[in-house]
Amino acid sequence: MIEKSPYKSLSEWREINPHLFMRAYRKGWLDDLCDNFGWVRFKQRKKWTFENVFNDALKFPTKTKWVENGYHSYVAAQRYGWIDECSKHMVLLKKPNSYWTKERCIVDALLYPTKSEWRKNSSAYTKAKRNGWFDECTEHMKILGRKQKPAGFWNIKKNVFSEVEKHPTIANWKEKSFGSYQSATRNNWLEEILNLYGWALSKPPITENECFKSALKYERRGEWLENDPSYYYAAKKLKCYDKCTKHMTRTHK
Repeated sequence: MIEKSPYKSLSEWREINPHLFMRAYRKGWLDDLCDNFGWVRFKQRKKWTFENVFNDALKFPTKTKWVENGYHSYVAAQRYGWIDECSKHMVLLKKPNSYWTKERCIVDALLYPTKSEWRKNSSAYTKAKRNGWFDECTEHMKILGRKQKPAGFWNIKKNVFSEVEKHPTIANWKEKSFGSYQSATRNNWLEEILNLYGWALSKPPITENECFKSALKYERRGEWLENDPSYYYAAKKLKCYDKCTKHMTRTHK
């Protein structure tokens, strides 16, 4: 017969009473407790097979992109020694050092309207910087950047609202058209826009206490990174990472 517990789940017990939870975890009692109270054990982390890792790696043209956008499969490839085999296609796509001549950099730069777009999408950006070709390559970007709105344009409400319609999120609007965003804030139109589009302002900065509470939900560092990355990286930034992960099994730095 299943006994009744004051806690609805194993996760709830871990959050409310982390010290007892960790004692039970170290003693190996969790399975018995789950059986006794009808709790369900935590979902196991995804098991990376060679096929899964290989297929994930095929999505990325370089190892840098793979690390940035497919971190977990990259770590699995490192762990099992699959990096070379899974990244063969990346070597084929990589441009040789002699490829980016001045002429090719100029032509490549013409594909992008801004310096930031060029930097994000092409290694020619770095080559042009190193060789002193950067100003010549980005001349067309300066011309495009001179297309400014007339004075007072963003002080007209309909102009701001028309601009807002072009953007899918508040973050995109703020990044792409900061002048109209500033005007909306200055003229007290922001709340109306947020209500109209169902947007919300950015959350307040994460605190050290919130990081600690988040970390207590997980047994391993890698598990914390996978499920609550914002708190994981906030802890590193706030320099409370060691304190937050003291109870965890060391599977990820």
